[in-house]
Amino acid sequence: MVKPNLLKKIRGWIRLWVWGVCPECNHDAPKLYDCEICKYYKELPRYRSEQTNEIKTKVWCRFLDGVK
Repeated sequence: MVKPNLLKKIRGWIRLWVWGVCPECNHDAPKLYDCEICKYYKELPRYRSEQTNEIKTKVWCRFLDGVK
């Protein structure tokens, strides 16, 4: 996975901080099962009530780093 460009960063920020979904796969199958950012809900919980700012920040950093 490569580091995201500006457009992908903007789209990812909106997905994560506004809608509460993974910035990479948008919690959509089948991409969800192979996503290295959220790891199928292990890194980013499915429900917004379970998500904290610390979790979102960790996921955002993984997204920006382009985790392999």
